[in-house]
Amino acid sequence: MKQIFLSVLLLTSCAGGSNKNYAERGQALCDQLAKELSEITTKEELVSAAPQIEKRYTQIVNLMTEAKIEKEKRPHAFPDNQMPSASSQRLREELERVYEIEGGRRFNDKHTREALYRLDRSVTQ
Repeated sequence: MKQIFLSVLLLTSCAGGSNKNYAERGQALCDQLAKELSEITTKEELVSAAPQIEKRYTQIVNLMTEAKIEKEKRPHAFPDNQMPSASSQRLREELERVYEIEGGRRFNDKHTREALYRLDRSVTQ
């Protein structure tokens, strides 16, 4: 379930069609994370990349929190019907590939927990 939620989280943060500034920043973060994930082929590389991956997840959550606050102020600037961008699709593909690495799914659950917790808190406030 967390994997599905995270995928939705990442796809939403990277989608085009929202406030242009947030969409561009989200796409850039998705591109960076997808590139970093694309370089990972082993469990050892995954473990080594953990701090950077956690940093990217945190940046995505921070951006989503900022966008949520801005959307509450200016709802007209954030259309509800957002389609996933090429950046978010590439990221999803890389996440799916990393899940196939030994321990990849468990690794992702562990290293996204704090970001998801923060996101949940910001949504319920």
